[in-house]
Amino acid sequence: MSAFEPQAWLEAFEAVGGFYVVTDNDRVNVGWSLEGRSCAEQLAAQRLFRDMQLNADHAALLKAHLLARQHVTA
Repeated sequence: MSAFEPQAWLEAFEAVGGFYVVTDNDRVNVGWSLEGRSCAEQLAAQRLFRDMQLNADHAALLKAHLLARQHVTA
């Protein structure tokens, strides 16, 4: 993947048990489920999370994407 695509990253993360929570003060928290997931899925979630931790630009793009999704009005 040449350019970072937050939606693609999020889909891959959720597919292996990843999730996110946006708090009322726009803080974004991400994690992954330990229950009901294989070791391989947990490792994949950890790798995706670690890649995000190591790239501040990608993390900022992901946060902006998640905040935009959170603030969509119905």
